[in-house]
Amino acid sequence: MTFSYNFDDDILEHQRLVDADNELELKRLLRKYGSLEGIEKNADIRDSMAYMMANQNGLAQKVLTQETGNSLLSSQGTQYAKNDKVNHASDANLPAYVKTGNTLIDRMIPVLKGEEELYRHIYIDTTWNKTVGIGANIDRWEQFRKLNWQVDGRAATEEEKRAAFNSFHAITSEGKKNVDKDGNLLKKNNMKASSYANKSPLRILDKEAWEIFLQHIKEDVAYLHREFPEFDSFPPELQNVLLDIKFNTGNVSVDEWPKLRKAIAEKNLFGKDGIIYNVNRKDVDLKRNNWVKQQIRNIKHWY
Repeated sequence: MTFSYNFDDDILEHQRLVDADNELELKRLLRKYGSLEGIEKNADIRDSMAYMMANQNGLAQKVLTQETGNSLLSSQGTQYAKNDKVNHASDANLPAYVKTGNTLIDRMIPVLKGEEELYRHIYIDTTWNKTVGIGANIDRWEQFRKLNWQVDGRAATEEEKRAAFNSFHAITSEGKKNVDKDGNLLKKNNMKASSYANKSPLRILDKEAWEIFLQHIKEDVAYLHREFPEFDSFPPELQNVLLDIKFNTGNVSVDEWPKLRKAIAEKNLFGKDGIIYNVNRKDVDLKRNNWVKQQIRNIKHWY
């Protein structure tokens, strides 16, 4: 008995499921915001991400026709319908200086920021690291002291910086002691970032918080180019996935991701041991893992 496997049929089935899910999501967004212009102007970060994922191959045109019977899009909404290659997101709340001119970085800024708040004060994250801005790790004194800390509008003194660092270090050091025999944390920090606002007068400016965030992304993109010489030729959605993994999890080396690296080398998207089956991460939430898999499903062709 001869078994025949049709890779094209597998891709088509994946795409059928993707399109069905995307249509439902676009209908929800249109009903919530009333129009494509409404989505563009008023959508929060979560819905911007949802729109970015759902609008593939001009799907908004089809859904809008179904919902309103009107196939004509407004001039402001047309840009979405024309997007047939890569996911884009926009957030009216992002400062103008956040834009870098790098296509990959600019489309991923809202995704990587996600629902992460910007905090000007020091706080402690869930894994007991001193943190500031948009999730920037400042656990080491060398990282901490180089920031432009301010106190009531003036530059903080070295003594004030050291006092704040030592105060938080006492808390983080104690929290990190509670580990099992393998060094895994037994208890995470459950205090909200906002609860640390009055524990130190030190603050950074919003612009510096964004600069730290953007520098993190730029360094990750540079790493991906070194790790993958063919990175610029990868489908944009795969670029998105690799940047998300690097930013939120760490290096995408052969040693740490052998199956994923093998699948990428073979351009194996959906087959046995394909990319889609090797992008899941245990240390991120379900929503982000689902987003990454959706990105892979959205890849139409890879030659």
